[in-house]
Amino acid sequence: MMQAHATDKKSICEVCKKQNVTIYLIFGGEFFGFGGWSKYVRELTHYLIRKGFNVKVLYRFGRILIVNSGTNIIEMKKSICDSNKAYTLYMLLHHLPNPLTVIFSMIRLLIDVKSESCTQKILHAHDLSCSLLVAFCMHKLFRIPFIVQVHGFPLKEQRIKIEKSDSIFKKYIWFLTWYWHFIAAKLMLRCSFLVIVNNDEVKSFFESLGIPPDKLKVIHSAIDLKIHEEFLLSQNDAKQYLGLAENHEFTLGYIGGLRPEKNVNILIKSFAAFLKIQKATRAKLIIIGDGPDRVLLKKATTHYGIKDHVHFLGHVPDAYRLMSAFDVFVLPSLSEGSPIVLLEAMLARRAIIASDIPAIREIVENGKEALLFNPHDDEQLKDLIIKLYSNPKLKRELGENARKKVEQYDASVIFEKISQLYCDILKNP
Repeated sequence: MMQAHATDKKSICEVCKKQNVTIYLIFGGEFFGFGGWSKYVRELTHYLIRKGFNVKVLYRFGRILIVNSGTNIIEMKKSICDSNKAYTLYMLLHHLPNPLTVIFSMIRLLIDVKSESCTQKILHAHDLSCSLLVAFCMHKLFRIPFIVQVHGFPLKEQRIKIEKSDSIFKKYIWFLTWYWHFIAAKLMLRCSFLVIVNNDEVKSFFESLGIPPDKLKVIHSAIDLKIHEEFLLSQNDAKQYLGLAENHEFTLGYIGGLRPEKNVNILIKSFAAFLKIQKATRAKLIIIGDGPDRVLLKKATTHYGIKDHVHFLGHVPDAYRLMSAFDVFVLPSLSEGSPIVLLEAMLARRAIIASDIPAIREIVENGKEALLFNPHDDEQLKDLIIKLYSNPKLKRELGENARKKVEQYDASVIFEKISQLYCDILKNP
């Protein structure tokens, strides 16, 4: 729930105070989309307007949103895309520049930049496809400084999608994706002031492509803890919203996309094994989110005979508010950047089971804030579900430890680093 706090404007640096600064946040997705990428940009936008920056968001197909301290982002109409599709050629091309978005964005940005000739500008690109290309072209035309931020590990995610795809073009698309990343690295090396990545794994990858370590900076995701905590529902209210009876003995929860890299199929398989062993007749698995794997996942629940125990709710706005309904939150991803949903589960004091992958290990410690498992091992996941089902004390300890740890990922801590980067660019153009 994003409402501006005018008192925070005092914290903007002296350099930015003296200059009329406009930050262009550029990305190829939907500003009001459901994914973590969109939410990150909204969180950053909210923080920057509180800091006193002028912010303009250039998003899918060249649409532009002018944001100021009086803008109530939550009250604005949300654009919701239907993501429950098969893996079409379009989806496999997701990590490559979309020509229409690039053209429309360039035209819109050219008009806006010329009308704002008296202001200092910084371009902040939020992907390696359309946004990077637009920022690069604008830098060449107007010498506007830009930084690039990579969300997740796009090449790794694409490889997982390609492996699951039956498209006859998949080898060609994989070659194009890899080659574009090579080109993107060269563009960033030549012109961008800095490349922001979500974790050390992605940083190492770009170092292998020739980008110097001093040009790469790891900045994790963040949320506004105060606002998120304020709007969390109580356990009873969250369960009532989800239609869960108070006597449900155990509820597992997942919030996120239903795509191959999210690996939700292993969660369903492990949950089925848990039900068979524990005879937990009132246990439920709540899956919030949507995506192209939804049909396959529903078929899996029928195959394992657990259809009545698994509920697919589709997209739910501000789904983090329902975290209190879960006894355990599970994040079984094969690849992540710096997952916001993990921070939301930590804030809600949930016991967490998550994949033992680099991006998650950077945020939580196994056995302290979460229990980690090999994302390819359904038996290990099943055993951890049983462990938390049988040990309420451990559930509480993990939840409390997670709540303490998440303080490090408050927007005021993490996004201050980005705000300072803007000021550094203005000091050293």
